[in-house]
Amino acid sequence: MQLNTITELLNIPNYKVTHMIRNTSDRLHVMLDQMEATPAVCSGCGNIHHDSVHSRGFIVVEDLRISGKREFLHVPKRRTCCIEDGAIRVEEIDWLSGRFTKRFAEEVYRLTAITTNQEAGCGTWASMMKPSSGLTGRCWKTVPWRGSIPFSLRPI
Repeated sequence: MQLNTITELLNIPNYKVTHMIRNTSDRLHVMLDQMEATPAVCSGCGNIHHDSVHSRGFIVVEDLRISGKREFLHVPKRRTCCIEDGAIRVEEIDWLSGRFTKRFAEEVYRLTAITTNQEAGCGTWASMMKPSSGLTGRCWKTVPWRGSIPFSLRPI
């Protein structure tokens, strides 16, 4: 894939793909950079800081798949000194949500919201009410959950 094509597919405002880091059969890692310099938005106070940059780093975030491959974006992030509390803060990027893009997080939420209990591996209500399950005669809301909740991200 050409870098301009990937940039167009990503459709992230003011960012372009500068080079491909890794391209395997199931993953694609690309480096992004801003096309035009913009002031950093402080992650602590939410204000725009026009002060000098303390340091620069990268964060690796997952985005929606491209051509069936998991897409990982290496996004540059600046650290600035917050004028509110004097702490060194990482800039806030509006299209990111932690270690994922917001559109990836929304897609995962959409898929998990429509997944039924049986698809999630929880079984049916009848199987949960068997004497061996330990839930007989008790409301499921009052039973403390032990362990992680299984879920599926199978495509629909």
